[in-house]
Amino acid sequence: MAKKHIRITHRPSRTVLAEGPLGWGITQFEGNYYIRRRHLRTDRFKPNYLPGFCPYKFIYVWLDLRLGEGIQSKNLGWLYLGWPSSDFMCTV
Repeated sequence: MAKKHIRITHRPSRTVLAEGPLGWGITQFEGNYYIRRRHLRTDRFKPNYLPGFCPYKFIYVWLDLRLGEGIQSKNLGWLYLGWPSSDFMCTV
């Protein structure tokens, strides 16, 4: 059976944020997507240092998507601190 492929796009700018196989590469969970770093297709996520706390994975920081030309989406994703660098969570 072929793996299902998924592409996540920032609708206002049509920028591809992530692309890869649904499963271990991009995992849908509780209405969000966990995206392994190697499947991200942009380097425009920047931490805004607004912290949060999850009882399961502990501390995280929110990420803004900054595309230049004044286009910015605040708190579009988050990154857990202390987890392996491949773990990334993005809401879309």
